[in-house]
Amino acid sequence: MCGHPGRRARFRRGGAGLPHPVLPPETFRRPGFAAALAVGALYQFGAYGGQFAISLHLQRSWGLDAFRAGLAFVPFAACWSLASFVLARAVHRTGLRPLLATGAATAAAGSLALLPLGATPDWLVFTAGSCLLGLGAGLMGPSLPTVALRALPAERSGLASGSLNAFRQIGGAVAVGLFGPMLVGARADGLRTCLGLVTVGFLAVTWVILRSVR
Repeated sequence: MCGHPGRRARFRRGGAGLPHPVLPPETFRRPGFAAALAVGALYQFGAYGGQFAISLHLQRSWGLDAFRAGLAFVPFAACWSLASFVLARAVHRTGLRPLLATGAATAAAGSLALLPLGATPDWLVFTAGSCLLGLGAGLMGPSLPTVALRALPAERSGLASGSLNAFRQIGGAVAVGLFGPMLVGARADGLRTCLGLVTVGFLAVTWVILRSVR
């Protein structure tokens, strides 16, 4: 909805006729709110959709069972945790915009680095790319709620938080629904298509952040 003006206009018109709309139309006129929802949806699309696509590839193409595929993601999870709990604290020194833009660009670089993955295991490419993806996603995750909360008055903090969570879930659901059919048959080109979309998604996030988040 954030990326489609026609649908957004229809949503506003529908809500305008209700005494208590779920999302009051005026919220979209607040600077940064629509941008926060778009960033949240694209973040979930890339970060969690990427994990879904890669994990299926590890099992279907590389022949790993679920346990070994999970172990392969340990460096990814460690980098995500490091960024979330340590590096993201830099927001107090750098501000939201540089941290979010750096995270999105790093995640885009990670998904781009994973594009050469094929049917033959390449652990160096996998580890390097997944670590970059984890670092970027970890830098962004803790700061996303702050962007939405700052965009609306304090009395609407629940609306801001709930809307962001809803749009994030939509982004993740779209990724799983879109990527699943592409990965049927353990095809390497299916994974590359998924990772290409993840890369484009994170680049779009970078652009939205630099344009709309202050």
